[in-house]
Amino acid sequence: MTLLDTAYSTLVSNQLLVGGIGTLAFGSLMYVLRAVPQTVLDIVEKTAWTTVSVENMSNEYRDVDTFIEGRRLDFFSRSLEIKDGHLKTGFGGGWGTYDGTLFKYSKTRSVQRLTHIETIDVSFLTRDRSIVERFMKDSRPEEHRNSIYISLYSATGNDGGLRRRKRGLNTVFVDQAIKDQLVKRLTWFLDAEEWHSSRGIPWKLGIILHGQPGEHGG
Repeated sequence: MTLLDTAYSTLVSNQLLVGGIGTLAFGSLMYVLRAVPQTVLDIVEKTAWTTVSVENMSNEYRDVDTFIEGRRLDFFSRSLEIKDGHLKTGFGGGWGTYDGTLFKYSKTRSVQRLTHIETIDVSFLTRDRSIVERFMKDSRPEEHRNSIYISLYSATGNDGGLRRRKRGLNTVFVDQAIKDQLVKRLTWFLDAEEWHSSRGIPWKLGIILHGQPGEHGG
């Protein structure tokens, strides 16, 4: 029995008090008081923490997964899994520290889609958003900073992936006018997330090139 429950039982047995304010009014008051702690926790959750979410379809997912592993507080974080022959952060939640700041993480998997989606949510006990930028930057190993991770999927789910070095525009053999048009389109797209969101349009872009290297594409 909680302290509020005890207080309720004690006070409601006082007929003088009940007669004065009424059982219904007193019960309503105690209901409000019981809700206060959770309300306070909700306010703290929204104002004291800064959160970043990373899905397994992004290039950063595996780097963040590995980075957390080395900064977990083992006493509070006992969930592990084997991936690629190594122990990694398991599904569930835990705690860790980064740059002197406490963080909590939650690793979940969505099973409501044909292709399952894994998500890592990391919340830092600070309102300083720059810590997220530093965390994401530091989580990427030096050998990965000039590469991308290509995830492979099939009807049965995630089939792993491949890491490939990034290629410069000088390795894209296409007519210069077409290349300039592509760069212009991509630059606009990268800055247009809010434009898509405000119109309810998915922020996705598909480009198809065809023909021999050096020929016009469309």
